[in-house]
Amino acid sequence: MSEIKIPPRKGLQIVKKSVDKKENKMQCENTQNPQSAEQTNENLPLQGKTKIKIISFLGMTNTYKDVEDFQIKSKEDINTKGLKQPKQAQYILTSDFYKVFEVEKDTIKLDMWSATECLLKEFNNDNFDFTLYGTKLSNKKQSPIYGDKITPKEFDQKEYSKFLGDLINDLKNDFSSNKYKKIIIDITHGFRDNTILAIFAGLIQANINKDFKINFIVAKEIIQQQEYEFISLDEYVENMVMSNVLSTFKQCLKVPDYNLDNPLYLALKGFSDALFKNQIQDINKNLKNLFYYERNPLQSLLNLQPLINEIMLELQGLNKVNIKSAGNGKIKPKRAFYYELAVLYKKHDYFLNCVQFLLESIYLHIFNEFKQQLDRAEYEYCYSEYKAIRNFLLSFEETKPNVNQNNHRYTKYKNTFPDDIKLFNSVINLTKKIADLRNRMSHCDAFSDDYENNYKTRIEEFFNSYDEIFNNLNFSQELKDKLILDIKAKVK
Repeated sequence: MSEIKIPPRKGLQIVKKSVDKKENKMQCENTQNPQSAEQTNENLPLQGKTKIKIISFLGMTNTYKDVEDFQIKSKEDINTKGLKQPKQAQYILTSDFYKVFEVEKDTIKLDMWSATECLLKEFNNDNFDFTLYGTKLSNKKQSPIYGDKITPKEFDQKEYSKFLGDLINDLKNDFSSNKYKKIIIDITHGFRDNTILAIFAGLIQANINKDFKINFIVAKEIIQQQEYEFISLDEYVENMVMSNVLSTFKQCLKVPDYNLDNPLYLALKGFSDALFKNQIQDINKNLKNLFYYERNPLQSLLNLQPLINEIMLELQGLNKVNIKSAGNGKIKPKRAFYYELAVLYKKHDYFLNCVQFLLESIYLHIFNEFKQQLDRAEYEYCYSEYKAIRNFLLSFEETKPNVNQNNHRYTKYKNTFPDDIKLFNSVINLTKKIADLRNRMSHCDAFSDDYENNYKTRIEEFFNSYDEIFNNLNFSQELKDKLILDIKAKVK
């Protein structure tokens, strides 16, 4: 069987920021009296998280005591026909498995009665602390293994919820004790027990919800009751959690707040958070990170690659737009980026976000049309000028019946530029419709009157009109020159 490759994990670090006056005084006294310093240090707690805690659940496996009982029965001629003398199994501990415990050691094979006994033999030293859990029966059965040096904690299988709560509280206390840099839980003797499996699931949930970091291990059966290989479950847990993360994002663009250091998770989490904060620069940055991991897949997540590919396919439109930053950059890419954001939001029924970015994309279209008249280069974007243009153009009331046409600014251009004015009216009308729906949705009024039950249809119509208008948008140079003069005259 091939060895499981386990990447090294970063331990937690505690940084001591300052020392109070009492500590300074003690240090000065200890410097003058080395003997006193030595005596004082013996009573001081270990600084920082230096130890690893190992938790193991006791099972009902045989021990050497069962061999003794079998031999006694055989000597006393008690009927043992059909029974076999209990034997130890072989446990394989690979060099990669030792790294979970931050130990450098070659692969070895040990003949042991149980996984718990194996762990006690290898790691029962000053660098590790053990806590054993078992039922009343398993604690008694395994007493020859742990002896009188460890007192197992007993739990009732019928009171699963209470035990899980107590266990999680114990783990929190362990992590807050400033003593353990890592906690490793062995669940080998729990896979046949529904209670332990439920506890395992509960611990995974607690682990990923940022309370603490746990490593899970198990002795995987290679040959039934004869050979086992210790493996880390970190990769399995990570795949399970990432499957949930990816499925959640694919459904609603949200990412749960989990205790993961997986780079794909961090990029996806950063993208999602920025998406719902309208942080364009961070959206773009995390988007590029996501597509880096599409080109360079993480080996630990290869089983989830089809789901990852589906998400990347959905984000391709955004990724194709080369937007530099939120404040500056080319106008056309920014306009396209906003449009792709609107498409993404629409697909997932975030309609307020959708119409907001669709509207901003139209405004950038308008600014882009007049940037030459404003003597703006392709890379320049001036919000104050953009706002002046937008407000001026949207002030036209061509489609409303009560307009005084003699005072209307379009009147003098109607006969000279009829096609341009018609096209421009289409832009203005679309903009006003989108802005109206945005306002209704912002004020929780989108589902009343004529908007009831058809706002999705309206948004779809907006996109159709958008594509039809802006794929053919081409105002005459002369009209744009004249309109800019009007704008400048108004904003003076």
